[in-house]
Amino acid sequence: MEMTKEIMHEQFKKLKSNDEKVKYLVDLKEMKQKNPHVFRNIKINLKQFSNLIREYSSVKPFSCLLYTSPSPR
Repeated sequence: MEMTKEIMHEQFKKLKSNDEKVKYLVDLKEMKQKNPHVFRNIKINLKQFSNLIREYSSVKPFSCLLYTSPSPR
């Protein structure tokens, strides 16, 4: 079976807690390590999986990603 972005997004969307999401991401990362051909049409690397796992494991995921510059006056 080949993994697609659509399948990944649909499965991820169904998960309610961050703990469930982390487990899912860890499982995907392990699958990519063991069977990279399953992910051949998805451009995500192991480092990106690790970053997502780290963020969803944190107390406030993605809390620092939004940066707004002050508007010029």
